[in-house]
Amino acid sequence: MVWKLIAKIARLYALIALGILGLMLVSDKIIAHQPSADEKLLALFFPYGVLAGLVISWIYMRLGGWLTIMSVAGFYVTSYWQSGIWSSNNLPLLLPGAAPLFLLASFIRSMGQPKRKKKKSR
Repeated sequence: MVWKLIAKIARLYALIALGILGLMLVSDKIIAHQPSADEKLLALFFPYGVLAGLVISWIYMRLGGWLTIMSVAGFYVTSYWQSGIWSSNNLPLLLPGAAPLFLLASFIRSMGQPKRKKKKSR
């Protein structure tokens, strides 16, 4: 059961990432900073989209993994759209590293299961 080991590693990685994202959100609340509309749009993808994806990954590995990856991609595309240059910030790439692991575990698990037979309709 290789997929179970990969899923456990991904969950541990996700716990660490959730802790770091939580600290980020708490520290942002402490600093009295009023975000602009552009920053609010970016925050929708990172950290909130990544947070949601990692939490969903605990139950639905494939759905949560894709949501996390799409949130990171959305962050970079939106950042490029707003500024005209690609973001050099690596934090959105490092924290959601559990997403590919969740996807890998999900695909390995689905390969090991036999295909379901379709019921014949009358």
